[in-house]
Amino acid sequence: MNYLLMILISVSAAIPGQYRQYLAEGQYSQAMNLLSATIRENQSDLAIWAACNLELGHFYRDICGDFMRAATHYRLAARAGGKSTGPVVSRAVEALSKLKSLQLRFRELDGKLRAGMIRAAHNRSRGEIEEDIAGFEETIARHPGYYRMHEVYFTLAVNYEKLKQNKEAYRALDRAIAIKPGIVFLHPVKFKRDQAYEAYIVNTVKGAATSVCWILSILAIILFYKSRPWRWLRIRHLAAGLLLIAAWWAIFHLSHHLTGRYFDHHIAPSVAHTAQDAEDKEYLYASPGSPGSEAALPLYDYGLAGVIVIFVFSLGIRQVNSKSRRAILCCLYGTLLFTALSAKYYMHSCYGQSSFHSTKQGLMHYPTGYIKLDSDDPEPCVLTDPKSYPDLEIGNIRDPYVRDWVLRFCPFTKTDTTSQSKTGGPTP
Repeated sequence: MNYLLMILISVSAAIPGQYRQYLAEGQYSQAMNLLSATIRENQSDLAIWAACNLELGHFYRDICGDFMRAATHYRLAARAGGKSTGPVVSRAVEALSKLKSLQLRFRELDGKLRAGMIRAAHNRSRGEIEEDIAGFEETIARHPGYYRMHEVYFTLAVNYEKLKQNKEAYRALDRAIAIKPGIVFLHPVKFKRDQAYEAYIVNTVKGAATSVCWILSILAIILFYKSRPWRWLRIRHLAAGLLLIAAWWAIFHLSHHLTGRYFDHHIAPSVAHTAQDAEDKEYLYASPGSPGSEAALPLYDYGLAGVIVIFVFSLGIRQVNSKSRRAILCCLYGTLLFTALSAKYYMHSCYGQSSFHSTKQGLMHYPTGYIKLDSDDPEPCVLTDPKSYPDLEIGNIRDPYVRDWVLRFCPFTKTDTTSQSKTGGPTP
């Protein structure tokens, strides 16, 4: 009896002490790597080798929920012979027996889960996906002790993702990690959870901004109607509205022209195209008429809608006697409306399609920063925007027309220009 106890103590001592610390701190990757390294380094020491295989089997079973790998390491530990490995062999055989009994007990559920995981990897109709979701939710409700519940939640989340139900997908993935925190070694749970959470936040912001815009627009229409415009509306009111629209057109195009030229002059030469960008990205230009500048057009449309709605709102509150109160109400209303419209524009045209850059820190980080829009569909920019390609190597250009275009319109230093001119222009 004392001999067996001593063997169990020695087996426990074979497991690196830092492994337990990693587990307690939730550093599962380091814990798994430490056990794997210990197994590789102690193949000649059968006691340590078998004990670490047994512990790694427990890790895959209890932390990861990967029962196939757990069984593999249990079998390795069970095959170890010798007196010093007797307790390890017994525990490995016992663990294998428990796994087999679980598989026999839940054979039907295992088959349903396997089929559901295969279906989840393919595109199906909405009705079929909803049917699978109902089946997995029934499994969760009726079989809370199912040993592969973490994979049920994972597959359930994949089906929710197919239906764009990101909030439900995030909750299911979070539950899977709570059951088996090491499931990330079995399925891409953490990546999918972060992706679902981001999509949920994005959709929430889009929905909130859209709702605010509609609520404020309906409010303006109701107030305008309640003011009984047919009694007081005159041509001068319509003229004022047209003047506001013209003012917005002028302000937008003037600011677009000025800021576009400014940013193209100061930023674009170093970040505009792949040829000069250290990040290996291509960005759109801001100048009106340049390739990609049409990305700013929706901002004009949003602003135009905002100007019209604010004008209608200002007419609707004309019954407010105090001019200062009307001015304050219009300012508050306009700030809220344009904030919502700006959020809609950013989420629709900029989010996920741009990168933010700023050279300042602290409070001035955002006010002094700028957004660079990524180009989704690069075109032969050397033809549409040749000034952004200075000092190109033309020796490999076989097309004489392209070579002539580069020599005529792409910028070259004086030395390069001299050397290029010596070539005598385009050659066939």
